[in-house]
Amino acid sequence: MPSEHPEEPSTQAGSGAGVRQLFLLIASIVALSAGSVILVFYPWQPLPTERVQDAEVIRIAGLRAGEVPTGEDLERAAELLRLHPAVRDAKVERTGAASLRITVSERECVALVRGEEDVLYEVDAELSILSENRVRCGNVPLIRGSFQRETNRFVDERLKKLTEDLARMAGGYPALSSRLSEVHWRQAGELTLFFSPPRVRVELKAGLDGEALRRLDAAFSYYEREGCKDGVIDLRGPDAIILPSCP
Repeated sequence: MPSEHPEEPSTQAGSGAGVRQLFLLIASIVALSAGSVILVFYPWQPLPTERVQDAEVIRIAGLRAGEVPTGEDLERAAELLRLHPAVRDAKVERTGAASLRITVSERECVALVRGEEDVLYEVDAELSILSENRVRCGNVPLIRGSFQRETNRFVDERLKKLTEDLARMAGGYPALSSRLSEVHWRQAGELTLFFSPPRVRVELKAGLDGEALRRLDAAFSYYEREGCKDGVIDLRGPDAIILPSCP
């Protein structure tokens, strides 16, 4: 919704669709910090994140204070924004004689991925790389493993299935998903999951299919109900094993 006072620059952040609007004065472009810092566990330890700066959007668009852009300038600014890997679509339009509105639709980050190299990637549902070594998304797990990657995206069906399984966990077991901080994938297909709180490591023999999710949820519920802390749940066999034994 346009600002009722166009002489005062403001920002709005969309929640579900990741759409953000910036209202700017041409004569005096002001950038405000958007959103709050969300900590990602790695595992059980805070991983520093960066605030998403509106100033970066303005810089990428090539807009400068004191200049009155032409229609071609606005089209070019929108195209520059669309070239950014984290941007799905962008629109730059004039809202008055001395004001602009930038609408940015961002790609949704579904996971952080760290492979064999010491680089942290943000990826979307299609495994496109949104950023490298810049943590911007929160409430998503960190996935560790050896995955095939091209220049700007991962091309690994194992990673694709894992992110789909994690999305299924988020949809069916949101309380469990919200506590998942890190996933280790090993060549044999086994998984190690880290949760907090309570701090618990879970060992799985295979992927997170429907049956594995049900077993995981049942074991985790028992673990919490019995007041267990800082332990391990081993689900690689037919029976769940909890170490150390709960009090």
